Amino acid sequence: MHSTAPVKNRWFSLRWILTWLLLLSLSFAILRLAFSANSLTWFLCGLAVLAVSALALIVTFQRRWRYTVLVAALLLCVYSGVYVSLSFNGRYEASVVGLNHVKWYSWAPLGYVQDYKWNQSLLLTFVPLYYLDTQFWHPNTSSYSGPHPINK
Repeated sequence: MHSTAPVKNRWFSLRWILTWLLLLSLSFAILRLAFSANSLTWFLCGLAVLAVSALALIVTFQRRWRYTVLVAALLLCVYSGVYVSLSFNGRYEASVVGLNHVKWYSWAPLGYVQDYKWNQSLLLTFVPLYYLDTQFWHPNTSSYSGPHPINK
């Protein structure tokens, strides 16, 4: 009998990149639950799912690394583009309110604040870009200085 060895599939598998994204999202959701519930068990579960997502990423890179890098770069561009469009339509919002006036203003891209309540899930989604944005382009300001000196 003539037996042939299985041929390695060298084509990029979109299934693996989607599995990785799903596991990564699940791990962040579990970690968020762990921090809100202050639970060590949920924290360890979140870390375990994060480790499995890292294994899925390794498998993805072993398949065909050029396509994987291309898809990752495309996802990074879409992620950055969404944040830039939100930030372009943003404004300074009151972030610390004292007894009789606003003490601190922070930059809030579109959708980050509604009725003086900050959307934490949106903030956590774009936290690296939000940090860069507030450090270089839209610094947080006191109400006594900066673009909003209304409480002198």
